Amino acid sequence: MKAYSLNTKSSKLLGKIDYWLSDNMNTNGFFVGEGLVMEIRENISTILEKGSYNESEKQLLNELRSHYVNYKDNKLKN
Repeated sequence: MKAYSLNTKSSKLLGKIDYWLSDNMNTNGFFVGEGLVMEIRENISTILEKGSYNESEKQLLNELRSHYVNYKDNKLKN
């Protein structure tokens, strides 16, 4: 399986997404439950520790990034 290296920019964004998940996991209307958020945060921690991610983790990260960007865009509009 192909591995992708994290660069500084990606590492910083992952840190922001992790904080966003932790900050919003108990708010109403969040897209997943607390248990799943904790599992995703553990995956983020593992990726940050390894400094790389594989194809399946890439799909997860792309989905998270999409939700994060949508959240930020909606927050700016309100």
